[in-house]
Amino acid sequence: EQPLIIKGAGAGADVTASGIFADIIRIGNY
Repeated sequence: EQPLIIKGAGAGADVTASGIFADIIRIGNY
């Protein structure tokens, strides 16, 4: 399990995927 931020408990698959992708990009830019 990865400590990625999920945008809302009822978020759709696309919204959740884009949120995780944004977190990966943000972490990668460090």
